[in-house]
Amino acid sequence: MPRLISLIVWLLMTLLPVAQLVQAQSAQTIVDKAAMAMGGMTALRALRNEIVESEGKQYDSSSTPQPLGPTRQISTFRYSLTRDLSQPRLRLEWDGRTSGRNEAIRFIEVIDANAGSLREGEATAAKISRLHPGRLATRLREERS
Repeated sequence: MPRLISLIVWLLMTLLPVAQLVQAQSAQTIVDKAAMAMGGMTALRALRNEIVESEGKQYDSSSTPQPLGPTRQISTFRYSLTRDLSQPRLRLEWDGRTSGRNEAIRFIEVIDANAGSLREGEATAAKISRLHPGRLATRLREERS
């Protein structure tokens, strides 16, 4: 037991200066180091396009048999968002599948300034329409923030 206590004390004395060093860095220092790792602020300011790719699973926590119980997976998704950083222009491609009906959900939103189009479904049987003004406004608001 005394050996365990001395080991814990040694670990605390060894790790405490490291923890203080990490805490001593300001937020600006951390951001500056991250920017340098990506080529510096000049390189970051020169970027004109951005592509974000993501995938995940969605769960329904409202239908658990008991509070804090296991949740049920309701869908999977994958999306790709391409943005023009110099003007409000983007393309969002969403591909998902619901677990309940095993139904595919696929759509592509294309926005150029204040106009948008929506393509729903597979390429062979796609329905193309104007993006609803509320959906367009929401997406543009999300892009500005």
